[in-house]
Amino acid sequence: MGATRSTNTAHGISHLLTRLSISHWSSVDFHFQAAKKRLLKLRADTKKPIESAKREVAKAIEAAKAAARFGKQAAKEMAAAKNAKAAGSPA
Repeated sequence: MGATRSTNTAHGISHLLTRLSISHWSSVDFHFQAAKKRLLKLRADTKKPIESAKREVAKAIEAAKAAARFGKQAAKEMAAAKNAKAAGSPA
């Protein structure tokens, strides 16, 4: 009984597919192509802002590194000035 049911289902699907017109399939293809086009446009539209955000993050990282270097240099200069002052002062 299972094999007969499977065969009948396969036959029914085959019959249904042969009854569908070419215009129906072209309509399905049209909708598929339109959805694909929308997806590609969405990808292109989101790619630019993402790349821009990546550049902004890279700039912020470089600015933070520069600020850290500046802070370290300022601390070194302050320590050197303090040591020079201490060395110049009589103990």
